[in-house]
Amino acid sequence: VEVAGASADGAYFPVHFSPENTGAASRGFVERFQRRFSKPPTGVSALAFDTVQLLADALRRSGGDSPAGIRTALAATRDFDGLTGRITIDTERNARKPAVIIAVRGGVFQFLGVVEP
Repeated sequence: VEVAGASADGAYFPVHFSPENTGAASRGFVERFQRRFSKPPTGVSALAFDTVQLLADALRRSGGDSPAGIRTALAATRDFDGLTGRITIDTERNARKPAVIIAVRGGVFQFLGVVEP
């Protein structure tokens, strides 16, 4: 927006997370993050949080800490409720999850909604 100026108005794009999302988990995360860091979280912050939570979940489900067991548990992840949405790992080991849609209006990023895969 700083570089494009007014020509960015009306642009739409997908991101992983918006602090404007009104979900309960998102609101709690945003409040805790802002208290600790005095600024809103970014999509990378939310992805990092989800990554740690997914790993902890895989460790619990694997019943141990062997790399093979954790890899198998991660690959079996289905409908994990993360900050960035409900995450399922597909057969290619890619995370299938929602996309947050943002618009640029008046030089400001505006949360529009979530698109499910």
